[in-house]
Amino acid sequence: MNHEFKNQKDYYGDLIIATDYWNLYLAHIQRYLGTCVLKLNSKTLHLKELTSNEWKDFNSLVKIVEETIMVSFNPLLFNWACFNNGAFKDNINSNINNQNIHLHWHVHPRYDKIAIFKGVEFDDPDFGKPPQLSKREISEDLRGEMINTIRKNLKNKL
Repeated sequence: MNHEFKNQKDYYGDLIIATDYWNLYLAHIQRYLGTCVLKLNSKTLHLKELTSNEWKDFNSLVKIVEETIMVSFNPLLFNWACFNNGAFKDNINSNINNQNIHLHWHVHPRYDKIAIFKGVEFDDPDFGKPPQLSKREISEDLRGEMINTIRKNLKNKL
């Protein structure tokens, strides 16, 4: 698995790492500390269309991402979700060929107690239930600290 650390803001968040097939982003909304998006680089919309190399890379990344987030922020568990319908909610016909639509996974670390990172508290009042879409914006400085922490811990896994 080739990887590259980059600094780039995207629709999905701040790019943390890029592999040949997937990009990992720190999500814009940090309702749950360490929420990320894992986006496929190809224009595939359906899981059934993933190549064996894309599946292999995804399989490796699931383990790496979970281990890294565990070391970085200490969640109890993870909720992984793949929802592509949001890309089509405005106009299905005009969006069906949208070049910006990619298969992607939302990675929600879940906490059974308050998590504290750099003095900032993150609670998870929905623990034991599906993730909620409540907004939680954080400062650019805190985002940078989170990305640096994740990258530091990723280096031990790649």
